[in-house]
Amino acid sequence: MSKTPRSKRSREETRELMLDAGAQLVYEAFRAPAAADWAPVAHVRLTDVAARASRIANARTPITTGAIYPIWEDQDAFRRDLILHLLSPQQVRNADFWTDFTDLLTSEERPRTIEETTELIAKLDFAEVVADPYYYLLYVVIPYCDDPVIGNATREYIQAEQGHLLRFFRFTLMAYGRRIRPSLTEADVSRALTALFDGIVLSHLANPDQVGYAGLALPDLLAEAATAILLAFSEPIEE
Repeated sequence: MSKTPRSKRSREETRELMLDAGAQLVYEAFRAPAAADWAPVAHVRLTDVAARASRIANARTPITTGAIYPIWEDQDAFRRDLILHLLSPQQVRNADFWTDFTDLLTSEERPRTIEETTELIAKLDFAEVVADPYYYLLYVVIPYCDDPVIGNATREYIQAEQGHLLRFFRFTLMAYGRRIRPSLTEADVSRALTALFDGIVLSHLANPDQVGYAGLALPDLLAEAATAILLAFSEPIEE
């Protein structure tokens, strides 16, 4: 009888495969947000992850518990590492999105006014986020933030996201001859816009058919509210 060939995969390779497979399963839980599993990390099982990892690697020798448990002693240990993997810097959404818009503002095709710019950004970003399963991961990990390591990783993730937003709106204001009012900070503007955006996106997920104030569709409401915040929190730069 021939023996099953042993895998030559290293411990670190197995670890990365398992984390990538776990991330795939979590993302797939958000493919259809209205029917999403809002606790996908809690429901991740090592056996399912190992099966997915074996498929990713196209492995002749499946990943078994014998290869997994020297790395993680139990499901909870794996889930903790999976959350940190999901919050890693390369997962921060929209870095390219904001870079593209920064390039737009330096081109001849840029919108004529700050109001038109904010409307364009708000509507396009709303559509992009609603279709993006990565966006909702932050809400998935909040219950785990009492773990100091996860809590710190979550804060760094949020700061990275808000940093992209902050740099973009700083550039936007300068492009149209405005600046943040002295009584406020750029971080105040970034936090206010993020809170507005997150609230409207979550409201859309809860009821995709609802309308906002005065019968506006939620993307239009987002655009008007974001414009109001940006104008109220800034002032013209005096010559």
